[in-house]
Amino acid sequence: MSATSETTTTLGTSSSSNDTTTSADPPDSSEGLPEPSPLEQAARAEFTALTERGLPGALVGVHIADTPVLRLALGVADVESKAPMQLDMYMRTGSVAKLMVGHAALQLVASGSLDPDDTVDQYVPGVPNGTEISMRMLANHTAGLFNSIQDPFFRSQLNANPQLELTTTDLLDHAFSFPSAPPGQAFAYSNTNTIMLAEMARASAGLSLTELLESEVFSRYGTPSTGIPEDYRLPDPSPHGYRFGAQEGVVEYGDVFFDATDFGTSWTGAAGNLYSTLDDLLTLAKPLASGAGLPDEVRAELDQWVSDPADPSFRYSFCLQDFDGAVGHGGDVPGFSSFVAYAPSTDASVVVLTNLSNFADEWPSPAEQLGRRLLQAIEDDPPSP
Repeated sequence: MSATSETTTTLGTSSSSNDTTTSADPPDSSEGLPEPSPLEQAARAEFTALTERGLPGALVGVHIADTPVLRLALGVADVESKAPMQLDMYMRTGSVAKLMVGHAALQLVASGSLDPDDTVDQYVPGVPNGTEISMRMLANHTAGLFNSIQDPFFRSQLNANPQLELTTTDLLDHAFSFPSAPPGQAFAYSNTNTIMLAEMARASAGLSLTELLESEVFSRYGTPSTGIPEDYRLPDPSPHGYRFGAQEGVVEYGDVFFDATDFGTSWTGAAGNLYSTLDDLLTLAKPLASGAGLPDEVRAELDQWVSDPADPSFRYSFCLQDFDGAVGHGGDVPGFSSFVAYAPSTDASVVVLTNLSNFADEWPSPAEQLGRRLLQAIEDDPPSP
């Protein structure tokens, strides 16, 4: 593929060219336009299949060797008005924020401010097992700290007040009121681990979370459209976000379709309370997932994998997921799902953002399903940068 493909598609309409980003043309308007690349065809086919299961819209981007080869805005931003998705829309990142927190921490390791073997108590007092929990354990989810979203009462509070604003202190006090598992013994995914990792990094650097991420990630790589929301609302422009929840509430899993646009994410703290754009995440995907630019001895932290006892195929290292050879992170919060990955074998960065957090009938998230299909399409027929 010799040129970047930029497209917006609404349900029932289609337009494709090298520089078009909006379209309201009828279906036959694509006559005379270049044939979509195999990668674009794969993206569109997978997206169409996922719309049949309730996916309204998606933003899709691919870089090969740091060169853009695909940027697509697919489907609708609002199921009522049928307004199309736009390439510049802000989306919630969910747990892709963990990738950024982990990278910020590793930058501090590179500068000598932190060591992966440092324990929590050296920086933050009052943490259960803080003398035994290392920075590395927080990053790879073997620290044993309780994950608050597992608490039915915590979820009931979110369901009752989707715009509830919770501070880091609120989140840690709640998590620490539950028993912790022995540190270093087993993988157990917990937002509390990443929140504590961010607290260690903040304390070491003497910065707020916003200042830390700005210094070590956003300014370093030039991503001005990524940040922490001021409240439950996303910046404009942004789509509506949707979720399949349950009668008990939005945050539960079920087959009830909710508009979760204004469901805030302060309850995730540093582990998920960020927004970003397609282009910013495409910029961040390779350096954050590969550790490019970090000293070799620091980058090696990304290669120390642990497995989930409940699913040995799920591998995790320093705030990093393994996607069958590609590496990165996925995320979902009510209304949105995200997928950011880098594949070393093809030098491909893949980003998918959707305005549906989950399907009623199957896991993984919509963004991960579409992202994995793109990785496979790239492996099968690598596009030219």
